[in-house]
Amino acid sequence: MPLLQSFLLTPFSLSLPPSLPLLQVGFIAGVFPFVWAGYEFWKRIDTQQRCGVCQGSGLVYESATGRSLTTPRKCYACGGFLPWAGWKRFWLSNLDIGNGGVLQRPAPDYEALSEAAKRRRAEGGREGKE
Repeated sequence: MPLLQSFLLTPFSLSLPPSLPLLQVGFIAGVFPFVWAGYEFWKRIDTQQRCGVCQGSGLVYESATGRSLTTPRKCYACGGFLPWAGWKRFWLSNLDIGNGGVLQRPAPDYEALSEAAKRRRAEGGREGKE
């Protein structure tokens, strides 16, 4: 007990917390990367969901030239960011050489590719109904 009493009676040097602006700057510096990453993820997910080539699944069954593929590959238009068709198919799509690696960026002409695919699909749907 004497040790505890001497510890409690020892004057402590209490320091004030850092100034408020310093706390605010630290908070912003700590939170900003997570906010930015959330924004970037949302942009990629939105791009994939609106994609007319893969219809939002992230995987395509034919190449950009129209050649049929034996195994699905990540979409050449949106980059196939998330596996809405299932993780197994998504990871196996990376095994083929020439698939662009693990993470692809959306194509520079993404909007044109997407619109062309949507038009082809709409024309194909009308022909079947006539």
